[in-house]
Amino acid sequence: MCGILAFYKIKNIKGLEKTLFLLKHRGPDDFSTFFSKECTLGHTRLAIIDPENGRQPFFSTDKKITAVYNGEIYNFEEIKKDNNFNSLNSDSDGEIIIPLFKKYGLDFPKYLKGMFSIAIYDGEDLYVARDHLGIKPLYYCHGKDGICFSSEAKCLTRFHSQIEIFPPKTIWSSKHGFHSYMIKAWENKDYISKLEPDYSLIKSTFEKAVIKMLRSDVPIGVFLSGGLDSSLIAAIASANTKKFHTFAIGAPDSTDTYFARLVADHIKSTHHEINFSCEEAFSLYEKIIYHLETYDSAILYAAPAKYILSQYASKYIKVILSGQGADEAFGGYSHFEQEKNDEQRFQNELLEKINTLHFGILQSEDRMSMANSLEARVPFLDEDFLDLVMKIKPKMKFHTNDKIEKYILRHAFKGLLTKEILWRKKEPFGDALGKRWKQYLHKKVDILVTNDDLGNANKKFTDDPPKTKLGYYFRQIYEKHFPHKYMPKITKWTAWSP
Repeated sequence: MCGILAFYKIKNIKGLEKTLFLLKHRGPDDFSTFFSKECTLGHTRLAIIDPENGRQPFFSTDKKITAVYNGEIYNFEEIKKDNNFNSLNSDSDGEIIIPLFKKYGLDFPKYLKGMFSIAIYDGEDLYVARDHLGIKPLYYCHGKDGICFSSEAKCLTRFHSQIEIFPPKTIWSSKHGFHSYMIKAWENKDYISKLEPDYSLIKSTFEKAVIKMLRSDVPIGVFLSGGLDSSLIAAIASANTKKFHTFAIGAPDSTDTYFARLVADHIKSTHHEINFSCEEAFSLYEKIIYHLETYDSAILYAAPAKYILSQYASKYIKVILSGQGADEAFGGYSHFEQEKNDEQRFQNELLEKINTLHFGILQSEDRMSMANSLEARVPFLDEDFLDLVMKIKPKMKFHTNDKIEKYILRHAFKGLLTKEILWRKKEPFGDALGKRWKQYLHKKVDILVTNDDLGNANKKFTDDPPKTKLGYYFRQIYEKHFPHKYMPKITKWTAWSP
């Protein structure tokens, strides 16, 4: 996991190292740059695979092609074998990027299974690509002379140009512009599958997803809430790796720490429990909003817990597995029930949630972990597993009076977890933090933001003015860090709201 910069045909690169330093939290292990007449690349590295030899940028054997990348390519061993890439400079997963690009050109990203943002310069043109769901962040803006790319938007404000989100499953080249390199059949809004769930295949495909995400030369663990999703990951991971850690966070009135402890005892992991302090959580919002680059209350409400958990976990490990994505793929949120009598609407709702993950939970997952130099991996969003799940007949994912949410997933893994965990119903969001957090947050903000403040919000914030005191408080902090008009438009995440 790393941070990258790519400047193409930008004449004034003064202060590049200072700009790259803004990404230091994403890669504290190394700091490197590449300069040519037309292109400048920058990279900060969090060493995960082949820490000694996997330094970036990567170069072709003739030194004509240069690449930097952020992320993990889980099928790099298979790519090496299938394409006879036998003379690579290191065992780093990123070493296969240049030979794959040389072989397949603009189509090279479709062969990568993982999470990534990549920049390649071939001596004439620049090529930039992002993974299938936008698990790894990437932004761009047009400078006075050329175009710039970065892992975080804050690095691009110096160019005084509107910053945009680089779209997922997309490759851009200086010669051909933007185009999608991947379109799945289930992404068509008229698509409805008639396939019944193959429980054995679901089980084996997800197990493979978890196992390949365990590839690492550094210690690894799991965020464990005690719910179904993280518990399945923890159980599979613990059976396939040694010295395995699990991390849970909770408040005194939270049931999650209790259930997480049950799972940890069951799988015999090295378990860590962190007490959630409302006072500490609230004090972190200055840092959190700076790293998240958003004022969206739906994301920010839960962000302190993930930040505290990541901060603690980073003392023990460098890689963490997370259960994000299962609710979107299987229709686990309660509001999906509204669509359960209409298969087409239900399928389209799933598709919309998956296609907007990159500015919702994935943005939070990446930023809160990387703010603490911790790499987060998401097995439920593995390309092969998601492809399988999205081809299941939508009706089979409906919640009914006699069928619990994510029934397919629970049925596929009968026997792996205790019944108490396997059939535990999803609880309303916020329980993991305790009701005390929500009450504390609103009480605190009610003191700090007056009724007059909120009444004048339209004048102070003419663009997308906040409608609640909580939104006002977050917006104030955001504007302090990012007072200019160039930051990407904030697209609100709608899975839930505080």
